[in-house]
Amino acid sequence: MMKVAVALAVAAIPEGLPAVITTCLALGTRRMAEENAIVRKLPSVETLGCTSVICSDKTGTLTTNQQSVVRLVGVQAPEELRTFVVSGTSYDPRDGEVLGLPDVVDMNLQSIAQVCALCNDAGIQYKSGGFSAVGMPTEAAMKVCCPYLYHHFHVDFA
Repeated sequence: MMKVAVALAVAAIPEGLPAVITTCLALGTRRMAEENAIVRKLPSVETLGCTSVICSDKTGTLTTNQQSVVRLVGVQAPEELRTFVVSGTSYDPRDGEVLGLPDVVDMNLQSIAQVCALCNDAGIQYKSGGFSAVGMPTEAAMKVCCPYLYHHFHVDFA
């Protein structure tokens, strides 16, 4: 009822629009605070009000600042997926492996390895006794995963 009353007031007196917008944003901020959301800027509430999906990316900034692939999902058959666990938690290409891979060359997993290797602008560098990412951390994590797939299937990415 409050919003309807305010909307009618704005329709009658357009000068009240800034006050109505501020009130609506403040109400939205309070509701988001109740849901434990952090809002730094009031106008962002308006954008979030129209959002149906939020995708976030944890980059490991609070831990080692290194992303790693933890799960690999491939297509088994139409409408059937299979999941492989990936061990390793760093950018070291020797750290980790894809667990449970089949022994037979699998075109789906081979394609995933090719995409991870070739559709990727990141790099891995060894500096000061450790490996680090050059470029996007997500792409670097995928690049670390693909040598294991490459060696497992003995394929050429050229």
